[in-house]
Amino acid sequence: MRLFFYLSVLLLSLTQCKKTYTGQLQYSSDIKGPSGAAGATGACPGPNCTSVQFFVELTDKTTGANYITVNNITVTDIELRSASNQAISSNISVASPGNLKNVIIFPMPDRTRFYLKIKTMFLEVSYNSALNSSGIYEISQVKVTNHSSTFEKITGGYLLRISL
Repeated sequence: MRLFFYLSVLLLSLTQCKKTYTGQLQYSSDIKGPSGAAGATGACPGPNCTSVQFFVELTDKTTGANYITVNNITVTDIELRSASNQAISSNISVASPGNLKNVIIFPMPDRTRFYLKIKTMFLEVSYNSALNSSGIYEISQVKVTNHSSTFEKITGGYLLRISL
């Protein structure tokens, strides 16, 4: 009887391991984005997130001047953190794509929220995201804590304009 019990436990364990391994293998093959990102922790996994770009334009609410230009902001002045407070340092740039002038560009760091520190200024941005039929995240209901902002979908991602 004891032997039967041990064999049953072993068989169930192996069955569970096979299911877990198969699930992880299938999940891993779907991910082509940065390594280490895991959906279970809230960090945004793979190509769904890296294909979603945020373009952040900062303007002075009094003068309307571009904050990045006026304050000579560079990539080294910017710190991006996920909702779980993990630093994200890859793929952040300051550029002027198309008709935009000096915006911060980075891939979607998380599915619900991120924190952006620029020199001594701290911005908390929250939003909703959902996968569309193409497997790409659609962003909506963007809010910047303690700052007025506008948000729109543009070619290559989403433009977030924040008044400081």
